[in-house]
Amino acid sequence: MGNNQAYTFMEETVMGLYKINKLTVPVLKAVLEPYRGTDIDSGGSADLKAKNGLEVPDIVIKLLDPKTFKKLEPMRLAVMKHPKDYKKRTEEQELLQEKYYEARYEAFHKITKKTFGWC
Repeated sequence: MGNNQAYTFMEETVMGLYKINKLTVPVLKAVLEPYRGTDIDSGGSADLKAKNGLEVPDIVIKLLDPKTFKKLEPMRLAVMKHPKDYKKRTEEQELLQEKYYEARYEAFHKITKKTFGWC
């Protein structure tokens, strides 16, 4: 299984468990453990979203670093209200979106590197 496929499988598993309310911290850690020390590549992301708009990185942050999630959540909610068509977004909206995704990326990778040794 390639790194892109591994991410897709992990993403589908996490989202599936989250959607049926079975994703706890121990379950999440068990799901992510097989990828320890790998160079899992989010380029394989299917960009799955839960009904509340959370994506897998948001869910991982929410469960494994709730303090950071609470800090990022207002930005995420604001970004979700932006027009889907990027041509209709203001420069301020684009900057906020960029800031949010950068902060989320950093938080997600800090957690996965520290906890699971992802490269």
